[in-house]
Amino acid sequence: MGVDFVQIWAAEDERTCDICGEQHEKIYPIDKCPILPFHPNCRCSVVPYIDGASYEKWKDSYSEHGLDFETWKQLHGEETYE
Repeated sequence: MGVDFVQIWAAEDERTCDICGEQHEKIYPIDKCPILPFHPNCRCSVVPYIDGASYEKWKDSYSEHGLDFETWKQLHGEETYE
């Protein structure tokens, strides 16, 4: 899928433990990411991470070919995303 980095995302509330709180928003190469769950009842997730510059480059590559979000919605069914 082209994802090189992932980020740990913890549920941040009064029940967040120290282990999860310390891991929240940490970025890892996809092949070095710790295995979840960290402990029983862990609510952390791993999400793809793309830095701002990479995202803008990706977005611009779609725009150059006329594939903006409106076109994408038309191709994939606009009613799903309203």
